[in-house]
Amino acid sequence: MNPDKPALIMADTEEMITYAQLEERSLRLANYMRSIGFEKGDHLAVMAENRIEIAEALWAALRTGGVITMVNTHFTTAEAAYSINDCDAKVLIVSTGADKSADLA
Repeated sequence: MNPDKPALIMADTEEMITYAQLEERSLRLANYMRSIGFEKGDHLAVMAENRIEIAEALWAALRTGGVITMVNTHFTTAEAAYSINDCDAKVLIVSTGADKSADLA
């Protein structure tokens, strides 16, 4: 695998990330998650529209042995809060496009 080749290309924007960038960014996020106490078996909840950064977060969670819960951005605040609380998320990532439910946890 060539680290300079595209790992992901967003269909709507043509934004691209290489394998090397995905490796570096997901490793940096995984290290940060570990530094704040995220451990194997912990849950990461992600509430965001489709973006490259979501792949970075998913790879980071997998690197730590974490469990990923995707929260639908079309959920009501109550539905999103239920999903996040039900999975007992230790870390929550919310994009600015999905921040209408930022008060949910």
